[in-house]
Amino acid sequence: MPLIPDDTLESIHRLNRAYLHAARDGLRAGQERLIEGLFGLDTALRNWLLSASPETIEQLAVMPGLVFQARFPSDVEPLLSACTEKPLRDVAELHLLLHQLGDGEQPELAGSR
Repeated sequence: MPLIPDDTLESIHRLNRAYLHAARDGLRAGQERLIEGLFGLDTALRNWLLSASPETIEQLAVMPGLVFQARFPSDVEPLLSACTEKPLRDVAELHLLLHQLGDGEQPELAGSR
């Protein structure tokens, strides 16, 4: 396996930290459904994050790979087209739309309606 360049590895660590801390903070703020939808958390990671300390998050964040992956519908072309044209919805709604393509259940958005 080739070595991962240092700048790429540091970018991965920053992404992991941001993802894990944001998900944990949202869960602890009582936004479970929204965070699970936005971040694609499974039960094991959700439960782990609820009690994770900054030190344990750091240990997971410095793994040499992403702790999450992008989730796109099988036909991604309409989504990519929507993102390159003038957006009709805000980014959070587009992200939730992606999630909905997978399970059909929509979490509530603050200020929506």
